[in-house]
Amino acid sequence: MLDLWVKIIDIMDRLMNSGQGDSLEEAVRENLKNVVLFMASSGFLVSPTKDASKENLWNETWKRIDRFLPDLKSDLALEEPRGEEEQAPTVEANA
Repeated sequence: MLDLWVKIIDIMDRLMNSGQGDSLEEAVRENLKNVVLFMASSGFLVSPTKDASKENLWNETWKRIDRFLPDLKSDLALEEPRGEEEQAPTVEANA
């Protein structure tokens, strides 16, 4: 599955950078966003902190998507959870 998924992402990258116009860029972004959200909700594309067996898929996906849509992961709130040490000051500030 990884090989096919990587090919799809590469095609999306080429379409985004083809110079065909804003409407194609928006269509590619929306379609890729929908596929990523579906994969995440289905448990295929999850952070390695949640499922170590998905680490290769997660890393390859974001390595490639970040090249042409660097904000997509944060826009979809699929960032890996922050460490507890980073969250501690927030808890203390609310106390």
